[in-house]
Formats: sequence, C-alpha cells, structure tokens
Amino acid sequence: MNLQPFKTNGHQIIRGLVDLPVVEEISDFLGQSIQSAKEILHEAGLAVDGPDFQTALAENQNLSQVAHSVLLGHFPLETRLSRVLWEAPRLGAVQSMLKEALECDRLYMHMPPTARYVLPGNRRAGVPPHQDVSYNRHMADFLVMWMPLVPITEQCGGVVVYDGSNQPIEQNRYEDGRDWLGDIDTSNYTKTICAPMAPGDVLLLNRWIVHGSAPNTSDTTRISVDYRFFGSPQSEKHYLNLQNFEVVEPQAA
Repeated sequence: MNLQPFKTNGHQIIRGLVDLPVVEEISDFLGQSIQSAKEILHEAGLAVDGPDFQTALAENQNLSQVAHSVLLGHFPLETRLSRVLWEAPRLGAVQSMLKEALECDRLYMHMPPTARYVLPGNRRAGVPPHQDVSYNRHMADFLVMWMPLVPITEQCGGVVVYDGSNQPIEQNRYEDGRDWLGDIDTSNYTKTICAPMAPGDVLLLNRWIVHGSAPNTSDTTRISVDYRFFGSPQSEKHYLNLQNFEVVEPQAA
C-alpha cells in the first residue's frame, strides 16, 4: 500500500479498507444510542427535529453537564467501551496498513475509542482546529484512524485538515472557548475538507497535523469513530493489546 501521502503530509484517505458488514454492525450499535441522546436534548428544551433548533442552540447557555455532553455529540463511556467497536481493528487489512504506517510489527490501541455523532444543523458540535498530540501526551508516537459510518459529503461535513501544518511541534492555542479547548491559528495553512468519503473508507492523521471538523448542514446525522494506535506499549492509560485483544490497565505508581 502506498502510504507516502500520509508520511509526507500527515494525512491520507484509504478507500474501502473496512469491510462493509463491520461498518454496518458498528453503525447499528451506535445508532441505538442516538435516539436516547435526542430524548435528553428534548427534555433540556432543545427540539432537535424542529425548525427552531439553530435558534435554541444559540440561546440555550445553561444546559446540564449531561445535556451539554450530548449536544457536543459524545457517546456515553459504556457505549465506547463495547467490544463491537473492536471489530474494525480486528481486520487483517486494517492491521497490515497500520503496521506499515507506524513502521512497527506490534499494535496497541488507546482505550476507549472515541465515537461521535453530529445532529443535522448542530454547529456547536464542530471541533475547532487542534493537534491530537495536545490531548494524548501519554503516547510517545501514535496515529489516528477516523472512520465515518455514513457517506461524507461537503454538506454532511467531516474532517478538515490544514495542509502545511505537518510540523513536529506543538502549536499554541487561543483561549479556551465555550464548548471546546481553544483553537489554533490556521491563517498560514491551506484548508482541505476530506470529502467525499464512503462507509468503509478511513482517514489517517498523524499526531502533529492540525485538523478540525466541518459543520453538518445536511439532513443526515453524521456518525464516526476514531481510533488511536501506537506500536510500543508505552502508555500511562488503558490500552488494548491487539496481539491478544486484552485490555492493559495503567500500572500503579
């Protein structure tokens, strides 16, 4: 597999890597949680299926912690801990690609994976420009595999990368915002929307590339999973050993 774009630019789309039955199994599983999430937002006064959703988003500043987390598209921890999400990294094609990208012969995965959804019209769920290294200092070297579970168009949105930012240095962020940590100045970079993508495609990101997410202006709920993989068992947090699929707990200090 030619992974030179990833090694040079810090990002690359790999087409058709994940078998569609696996994508469908994960999508069906996560979809069960989204209806519960909508009910929580309804109870908080946000009519997610109504015409005034955008106005309510702008005006509602006093959400409970649970409702705020739901609004930002976070699946609950118990959902992210499910072994159903392990089905993608079980695939031989996925593991072969990851070993080539990381230049390693053993694989480990940060636990738990991150799974997110973005309801139609929910601009507050957009993640601002950031580097993943800032959130994952417990791993010496890693990559991110972002896997959409629905078709990604420019309307549905997806990952936005900033070409020219692939430098091995952690960049300064602005002051923290209301919903997310502060973003990075991207004025010197070229904005690229990683679309179209189809279910089964994945996007590789290294730990330095600046990226964020595009708004979902379609009528489809965007659902995705992103995994963090590394080639050496040197993490201070829980991780999954992909050689035997056992979860390794942090060692006591």
